[in-house]
Amino acid sequence: MAARQADIAALWRSLHHASSILAGLASTEEDIAATFTKLAAEDDPDLAMKHQRLAAEAVAAARSARTRACALRKLAETSMAIAYPR
Repeated sequence: MAARQADIAALWRSLHHASSILAGLASTEEDIAATFTKLAAEDDPDLAMKHQRLAAEAVAAARSARTRACALRKLAETSMAIAYPR
């Protein structure tokens, strides 16, 4: 029983750790998108289009990372609820 509890606790920590990393990645991707957007406003039209496309890709990547982070947090909560029902 103690080994099972230790495994559940390790799983919970790992899920939360991964969630935090993904949240940090999402924040970084948003910073990248903002920078590309700023560059696009200052560039010639051809380069501006490239920077706008890269900004859109960074926004999509940030959204994906946030979605995955939320899914991992929910999985951690569900795992704990199953392991320790009330």
